[in-house]
Amino acid sequence: MTSLNASKGARVPAPTRKLVIRKANSQRDLRPLTDRLTLSKVLGLTCASNAALTCNPVNGIIAYPAGCTVVLFNPRGSKQEFIQNVCK
Repeated sequence: MTSLNASKGARVPAPTRKLVIRKANSQRDLRPLTDRLTLSKVLGLTCASNAALTCNPVNGIIAYPAGCTVVLFNPRGSKQEFIQNVCK
């Protein structure tokens, strides 16, 4: 099943697939992006000076920026917690 292109006289094969556009019909797709993604670990930091780093002397937790996220790092347990900016 080829069609004839009238302007150039060349034969072009007919498309074999149809493009199907699906609408989001599940509740999972309608949730905000911040509810669907979870941050598991941050590698590195984005501060230009040591003024962006702070440490809590009571429990030793270190806070530093990483993009739009503030990372709270506990060196005793090697665990990270995050405060994310939802405005961006």
